[in-house]
Amino acid sequence: MAADGGILKSMIRLVPVSSVLAELRPRPSIDLGDPSAADRWAQKFNVSRDRLVTAIEKVGNSVAAVRRELHGGGGSAGKISPNPQDVG
Repeated sequence: MAADGGILKSMIRLVPVSSVLAELRPRPSIDLGDPSAADRWAQKFNVSRDRLVTAIEKVGNSVAAVRRELHGGGGSAGKISPNPQDVG
Protein backbone atom coordinates (compact mmCIF):
# COMPACT_ATOMS: atom_id res chain seq x y z
CA MET A 1 0.00 0.00 0.00
CA ALA A 2 2.85 2.41 0.71
CA ALA A 3 4.06 2.11 -2.87
CA ASP A 4 0.60 2.92 -4.23
CA GLY A 5 0.36 6.01 -2.05
CA GLY A 6 3.72 7.22 -3.32
CA ILE A 7 2.65 6.81 -6.95
CA LEU A 8 -0.59 8.64 -6.33
CA LYS A 9 1.17 11.53 -4.60
CA SER A 10 3.60 11.87 -7.50
CA MET A 11 0.69 12.08 -9.94
CA ILE A 12 -1.12 14.85 -8.09
CA ARG A 13 0.31 18.34 -8.27
CA LEU A 14 -1.19 21.06 -6.14
CA VAL A 15 -1.18 24.56 -7.60
CA PRO A 16 -2.59 27.85 -6.33
CA VAL A 17 -6.10 28.59 -7.55
CA SER A 18 -5.00 32.04 -8.72
CA SER A 19 -2.51 30.55 -11.18
CA VAL A 20 -5.19 28.30 -12.66
CA LEU A 21 -7.65 31.17 -12.98
CA ALA A 22 -5.01 33.41 -14.57
CA GLU A 23 -4.54 30.85 -17.32
CA LEU A 24 -8.27 30.48 -17.92
CA ARG A 25 -9.23 34.13 -17.74
CA PRO A 26 -8.66 36.13 -20.94
CA ARG A 27 -6.39 39.12 -20.56
CA PRO A 28 -8.33 42.40 -20.70
CA SER A 29 -7.88 44.12 -24.03
CA ILE A 30 -9.07 47.28 -25.75
CA ASP A 31 -11.18 46.76 -28.86
CA LEU A 32 -10.80 49.71 -31.23
CA GLY A 33 -13.44 48.10 -33.45
CA ASP A 34 -16.06 49.18 -30.90
CA PRO A 35 -16.09 53.01 -31.01
CA SER A 36 -18.03 53.44 -27.76
CA ALA A 37 -15.67 51.07 -25.90
CA ALA A 38 -12.62 52.88 -27.31
CA ASP A 39 -14.08 56.20 -26.16
CA ARG A 40 -14.70 54.80 -22.67
CA TRP A 41 -11.09 53.55 -22.44
CA ALA A 42 -9.78 56.93 -23.63
CA GLN A 43 -11.88 58.64 -20.96
CA LYS A 44 -10.74 56.16 -18.31
CA PHE A 45 -7.08 56.84 -19.17
CA ASN A 46 -7.79 60.58 -19.43
CA VAL A 47 -6.39 60.85 -22.96
CA SER A 48 -7.79 61.57 -26.39
CA ARG A 49 -8.87 58.71 -28.60
CA ASP A 50 -5.95 59.54 -30.93
CA ARG A 51 -3.49 59.11 -28.07
CA LEU A 52 -5.12 55.84 -27.14
CA VAL A 53 -4.82 54.59 -30.73
CA THR A 54 -1.16 55.65 -30.87
CA ALA A 55 -0.42 53.76 -27.66
CA ILE A 56 -2.21 50.64 -28.92
CA GLU A 57 -0.30 50.77 -32.21
CA LYS A 58 2.93 50.92 -30.23
CA VAL A 59 2.37 48.28 -27.50
CA GLY A 60 -0.68 46.26 -28.54
CA ASN A 61 -4.20 46.22 -27.14
CA SER A 62 -3.48 44.80 -23.68
CA VAL A 63 -5.01 47.09 -21.05
CA ALA A 64 -1.95 46.72 -18.81
CA ALA A 65 0.50 47.51 -21.63
CA VAL A 66 -1.51 50.55 -22.74
CA ARG A 67 -1.76 51.80 -19.16
CA ARG A 68 2.03 51.52 -18.75
CA GLU A 69 2.60 53.26 -22.07
CA LEU A 70 0.24 56.14 -21.31
CA HIS A 71 1.02 56.70 -17.66
CA GLY A 72 4.55 55.39 -17.47
CA GLY A 73 6.08 52.78 -15.31
CA GLY A 74 9.21 54.63 -14.35
CA GLY A 75 10.91 57.17 -16.61
CA SER A 76 8.81 59.35 -18.85
CA ALA A 77 11.07 59.25 -21.92
CA GLY A 78 9.00 58.26 -24.93
CA LYS A 79 5.79 58.03 -22.92
CA ILE A 80 2.52 59.58 -23.96
CA SER A 81 1.52 61.82 -21.11
CA PRO A 82 -2.17 62.33 -20.37
CA ASN A 83 -3.58 65.69 -21.27
CA PRO A 84 -6.93 66.63 -19.71
CA GLN A 85 -7.57 69.11 -22.53
CA ASP A 86 -7.64 66.22 -25.02
CA VAL A 87 -10.62 64.58 -23.36
CA GLY A 88 -14.02 65.91 -24.03
